[in-house]
Amino acid sequence: GGRIVVIGAEARCEKCCVPKPHFDEPARSAPAVDVMPKDLAQAPALFLALLVKPARAARSLVVYTNDFKPRQATAMSEKDYPVVYGTEDLLRSLCDSVIKVLNMATASRLSYSGMIQRITKTCLKPDIGCFVLFDGGFSGLVVTNFSAAAAMELYECYMLNMGMAKDELATNFTSDDVGNVMGELMNQIVGDFTRKVSQELQTHITQNQPKMLALTKQVVLSVDTRLDQPQARRVTFQTERGNIFYLEMAVDGTEFIKLNEFQAEEVDPDALLERIRNKSRDTVAVAAAAGQDELLKSLGM
Repeated sequence: GGRIVVIGAEARCEKCCVPKPHFDEPARSAPAVDVMPKDLAQAPALFLALLVKPARAARSLVVYTNDFKPRQATAMSEKDYPVVYGTEDLLRSLCDSVIKVLNMATASRLSYSGMIQRITKTCLKPDIGCFVLFDGGFSGLVVTNFSAAAAMELYECYMLNMGMAKDELATNFTSDDVGNVMGELMNQIVGDFTRKVSQELQTHITQNQPKMLALTKQVVLSVDTRLDQPQARRVTFQTERGNIFYLEMAVDGTEFIKLNEFQAEEVDPDALLERIRNKSRDTVAVAAAAGQDELLKSLGM
């Protein structure tokens, strides 16, 4: 019920001078299956077996002989098919930053859903909403919406982890202390995301100061982010106690295509500060030496 297909250019077989097609790698749309029946073991022709799974597609059967071993078809190579980073990859990186920062800051274990939602707009929702804008290599908006229970859990865990006494903590999610803590955590999250973008995507983005709002009813967020082709996604997060909060991201439709190999380098803040101090000391020393030379020259020495 199938058809026989030969792929490749013609060449002369060294044994029998019968035209023999060269093996070529199979199309990526179907897997290759090697079929080598005994009665065709000495045949000079080379065939490629392509078994297409969809019911409507015709099955193709091609066989080749023992006298020719094709190179094994490998996975997608970076040379032929460049690595592409899209919206979902940016979202995954941002979610990883959320988990990393909150786990360390609150000494608890958070998780996020393996499924994401494609939404048409971002909005602030009760009980606490936070948003931050970023711009540079690409533009976007990040929104987090916390329920009162989730915000209070993260606030309490963060403050207790910092050494604060429990009786000194705020008891209402509308308190300024709660908003300040959530804004600080959001700032750390976007800061970690910005660092990873600089290392992994070889570009640079800047962020503004996060804004926190305690809400009693849903507010549609309308911020001029100057996105030509906005793409919005929503992810569900869960705290250690089972409380839910949501993260929404809207970015301009963009793709990052890897052209050349590079190694993401981790920046050591201490080494960077030490290098800046050394450079400052060298600059001061050179300026002092130049000043002494001018003084001696003015004295005729």
